[in-house]
Amino acid sequence: MGLNRLGRLVGLLLLVAHFFLGLAESEDFEPPRVVKMLRDQSSEFSLNDPREQSGHPIEVFEESKTHVGKTLYRGFMLRTLWPSVDDINEKLGKINWSTMCFGFFKGSKWQKGFCLELNSNATFSQISMDFKQDTFILRINEYAIECDWEHRSLEILTFKPFKNRYVLQSYSRINDSDKDIDPFYAQKRDGKRIYMDTINHSVLQDLQDHCYEKGDCQTWEDKRGIE
Repeated sequence: MGLNRLGRLVGLLLLVAHFFLGLAESEDFEPPRVVKMLRDQSSEFSLNDPREQSGHPIEVFEESKTHVGKTLYRGFMLRTLWPSVDDINEKLGKINWSTMCFGFFKGSKWQKGFCLELNSNATFSQISMDFKQDTFILRINEYAIECDWEHRSLEILTFKPFKNRYVLQSYSRINDSDKDIDPFYAQKRDGKRIYMDTINHSVLQDLQDHCYEKGDCQTWEDKRGIE
């Protein structure tokens, strides 16, 4: 009888422990907590803040998840739109500023992403996070009207894990044609090690400038033979 009671007690304790461990894991994925982390991340975003000249921000929170083998990946993105305000009638007008911040869980570990300014004139904007075995791919696909014609821009950033962080492997942009590709950065070619959580607009702009300076990328005029 004593052994049976002891066995039941041990079983009950294991069940309770499993229950509370499950709660602890679910709290890691609690959307309000993640929104706060992304908002804190956004507050560190070092761009000219247009909020004094804009209306109330509109926030869009997106979540995606997938299993790769036995590992659960959950990606989170916070997009913030700042509408401009008409000084005369104070009605909301066009989007004055558009940003996105993201991060993801690999299992129970949070991987901090980064924030970028998006094209506020975009007529179409789609951002996707793709998780594969030892690879994370971020795609930023936007269409915008420039010089009276709609221009496509698909930026692709590929990352691989390195010592509990993620490192940029490649950064490219596909323009209006799949044959019109700007290979801004490749780690094997350029040799730099750029961590995902250190990326911002200036980092990407420097990679673009370096690519043009080295001749690995061509300007719009060069591609069309315009001197």
